[in-house]
Amino acid sequence: MPHIDFVRLALRPVPVPRAAPASLATPWPWFAGLAFLVAVSAGCATSSGPASSGGSAGSSGSGASSGIPGGYNLGGTEAGALSNSAPDATLGDTLADGAVVSSDGALIESVSIAPANPTLVVTITDDASGNVTVDAPTQSFTATSGGANVNVGWSVDRGEIGSISPSGLFTPSGTTAGTAHVIAGFGTMQMSTTVTVVIKRTQNGFTGAVNSTSSGGYGGVGGSGPGGPVSSDQMTALQGTPAADPARTFLYPYDKTVWPRGLLAPLLQWTQGANDATAVALHLQSANYTYDGYFGRPAALGTGAFVNHPIPQDVWQQATESTDASDSLGVSVVFLAGGAAVGPIEESWIVASGILQGTVYYQSYGTQLVQNTDQPAQDGSYFGAAILAIKPGETAPRLAAGTNSAPGAKLGSGAGCRACHSVAAQGGSLITQDNAYPYAQTSLYSLQTGNETQVFGTVPATAAPPYPLSWAALSPDGTYALTNAVWMGSSTDDKTELYQIGAGGMPTPVAAAGLGADLVGATPVFSPDGAHAAFTHVSGTLGALTGDGTHVVAVDFAGGAGGASFSNPKNVFTLATPGTSCVGFPSFLPTNDALLVQLQLVGCGDGNQNSNTSYGQYVGTARYTYSPSAPLPAEIWWTDVATGTQHRMDALDGYNPDGTSYLPTGPNNHGMDSTLNYEPTVNPAPSGGYAWVIFTSRRLYGNVATIDPSSSDPRDFDYAHEVTTKKLWVAAIDLNAPPGTDPSHPAFYLPAQELQAGNARGFWVLDPCAPDGTSCQSGDQCCGGYCQAGGDGGLVCADMTATCSQYGDKCGGSSKCCDPAALCINSICSPATPPPPPPR
Repeated sequence: MPHIDFVRLALRPVPVPRAAPASLATPWPWFAGLAFLVAVSAGCATSSGPASSGGSAGSSGSGASSGIPGGYNLGGTEAGALSNSAPDATLGDTLADGAVVSSDGALIESVSIAPANPTLVVTITDDASGNVTVDAPTQSFTATSGGANVNVGWSVDRGEIGSISPSGLFTPSGTTAGTAHVIAGFGTMQMSTTVTVVIKRTQNGFTGAVNSTSSGGYGGVGGSGPGGPVSSDQMTALQGTPAADPARTFLYPYDKTVWPRGLLAPLLQWTQGANDATAVALHLQSANYTYDGYFGRPAALGTGAFVNHPIPQDVWQQATESTDASDSLGVSVVFLAGGAAVGPIEESWIVASGILQGTVYYQSYGTQLVQNTDQPAQDGSYFGAAILAIKPGETAPRLAAGTNSAPGAKLGSGAGCRACHSVAAQGGSLITQDNAYPYAQTSLYSLQTGNETQVFGTVPATAAPPYPLSWAALSPDGTYALTNAVWMGSSTDDKTELYQIGAGGMPTPVAAAGLGADLVGATPVFSPDGAHAAFTHVSGTLGALTGDGTHVVAVDFAGGAGGASFSNPKNVFTLATPGTSCVGFPSFLPTNDALLVQLQLVGCGDGNQNSNTSYGQYVGTARYTYSPSAPLPAEIWWTDVATGTQHRMDALDGYNPDGTSYLPTGPNNHGMDSTLNYEPTVNPAPSGGYAWVIFTSRRLYGNVATIDPSSSDPRDFDYAHEVTTKKLWVAAIDLNAPPGTDPSHPAFYLPAQELQAGNARGFWVLDPCAPDGTSCQSGDQCCGGYCQAGGDGGLVCADMTATCSQYGDKCGGSSKCCDPAALCINSICSPATPPPPPPR
C-alpha cells in the first residue's frame, strides 16, 4: 500500500476552513454552502461558542453534546430541534435562533440526518505477493424536514477517514479507521452525526522481494525481514488456544511505549523460549483497527533462531493513524513451536497524535558514508567519523559534515574526520571539531548550503589548545555561541565566553554583562526560545554564585543590538553525592522551564584510561569510556527551573516505579542497562502533546545489538560481524508534569541508523521555515506561522491572522488556540499531554 501522509484537521469558525492536503487519495469536499460557517448558530438548543470540554477527533455523538476537533461545536442534533414561531417571516429570512424560511414561505422547524451514527467495516486482505484487496462499503446520508428531503451542503471533518459527495454519499478512504463527524449545513443552520470506520485486516505471509542491504538493516531497524505464508494447518493451530511459555517474553519494544506517527515500523524481538518457533501470528488491536498477520520463518534466517519479525510498514502506518490518543494499541504474538501454539506475549502502546518535527544531527563513529579513520578496523577495512542526519520516517541517514581522506593522502591520517558537534535549534548552522586527534580545527557548516567555514585551528591539526568552540552552545538562530571551557577532561580555554557569529560564519568575542571573567562552565545549552542558558558551573563566579562543579545553573540571556547580557543565575540541579557523581549535558524542554541532565554515577574524571568523563563531558562517546569489567554508569534526570526539584527519568532510563529495572538483561555486561544512558537533547518543538528527547544509550537493542557496551570503536571489536549497542534512542515526555514526578515514557530505538556504526550525541533541530505558498502540513513549518488552504485545496504556508490557531499554528498565548485546553509553547499551539488511555 502506498505511503500517504495525513494531517488531522480541526474545524475552526473562519470563512475558509483549512482543507486536506493535496496528497490525499480522495478529495475533501468542504461545505457546498459556506454561509453557515460565518455565524455558527443552530437554534435554541445549541450554542455557537467553544465547547466547554474541548472535544476530540474521536468524540461520539454530535453538535454541542460532543464537540469537534479544535474545541468548537457544530451545533444541532440529529433530530434538529430547530424551530421558530415568528409570524411575519418571509422568503429567505434567517430568524434570530437560526431557523430558515423555505422557498414556499413555511418555516423549516427541524432537520434530521439519517442514518445516525452508523458504523462501516472495511476489510483488507494481503496476499503473500504483496497485493492488497480493500472492500470498503459506502454510506448514503440524507437530510430531511417534515419527511421531505432538504438540499444541504455536506462535509466531513476528518478527510483521512473518508470523503462525502455533494449528494451525501460517504466513502471510506480504506487507509485510516476512526470516528468522523458528518456535517450538514443549511443556511445558518448546521447539524452533524458521526460515522465510525472500522478496519479489519488480515495477511498470510510475504513472498515479495526482501531488501535487507540497507545500512540500517531490514526496514531501517534490522532483523531478517518478513516470513512467508503459513499452511492452513499452521494457521488453524495458531488460531487455537495457546499454551503458556514463561520463557518467551518481549525484548523490544517495551510495554507502555509512546510512539509518534510517521516513523518506520519497529522490529518485534523476543526470547527464544523452550522451543524455537516455526511460525508466528501477529495481532494489533485498537478500538477501530484490527490486524492479524501470519508468517513462517523468514528465508534469510537460515538455521538461526526465529526471534524477531517486522511489523509491515504499511500496516504500522495504518495502525498508528487509526489509533487516537484516547485509545491504546495492543500487540500480541502467538508462536507455533514444538508443533503447538504457545504464548501469547503481549504489550500495550500509546500513539501520540502528531509526527516528529525536525532532523536529528548526530555523531557516527563507524559510518560507511565516508572513509577517513586514522586506523583500520580489525578486518583491515577503513571506516569514517562524521556527522550524519536523519529525518524521522527516512530509511537511511545522510552525510551532514565530514569528507573522505584526500586523494593521494594516507587513508590513516584522519583527515576529513568530523565528529564532536553542536547545532542551532532552528536548524541554520552546525559547528564541529575536525581532523585527527586532538581535534584542533573548528568549522562552521551552513545546513542550508552545506558550505563549510574553518573558524579556528590549522590544517594539519598541529595547533595546541585553546579550542574556543569545542562543543559550544549555539543560540537557536545561530547568532551566538557560548563556549564550553572544559574539553576532554582538561581546561582548554581559561573561561567561558560568548561569541557572535558574523557574516561568513566567523565568530568574534562579545563582552557580555553578567558573564564573570573567571567563569568556567561545561556543556552549555541555550533554551528553545533563546532567552535562557544553562551549564555545569565548574568554577568562577556568576552573580552571587561560586562554582564548584556540583551544580547546573540556569541564567536569563538577552542579545541584540543593545548588547548581550546574562542575569538571574540560579542553581537548578545539585549533586546529592558530590565526588561520587557528576552532572552535565543539560537540555531545556520546549516549555523553557525545565531541564534534562546526564547524571553520571561516578565522580568527574573517573575514567579508566583518561579523564574524559569530566562533568559528563565525554561519557558515552569516548573510545575509553568503558572497560568490560567496569562500565561507567549514567542516568537521565530532569529538574524544574522554578523550584530546583529534581527527579530521575525512571521510565526513560528503564526503571519500574518500585526502582527495579524492566529492561531485558543478557550476557556481555548488560545486567544494568538502566544506567547506560547519556547526552539528552530535547526536540525544541513538542508534537502530539509530548516533548521528545533523543539520547545515547549502550543498552541491549533486543537481540540485534547485544555485544559488550564498551565495544563501540570499530578498531576494538569485530566490526564487520558484530553490532555495537551504542545507538540513539527517543522517549516521550509529558508536558507540564508536576515537579518531583517522572514525566517520561519508555524509549524506542531511532530507526534508520547504521547498525554497524557507533552513534551518539543527537541534536534534534527544527528544519528551516518554509516561505509563503510552500506546501506544508502544519504552521510550525512556515515562516508566516500558518498552514492554510491554497487555491487548489492543498495546504500552503501563509502569513495571516486566523480567528483562532490550530495545532502547529502561531499563537500569542494559549487563549488564541482553537482548542481551549491547548498550550501555546514558543508561540506555537500544541495539544496538552492527554491522560493515559486504558491498556489494551
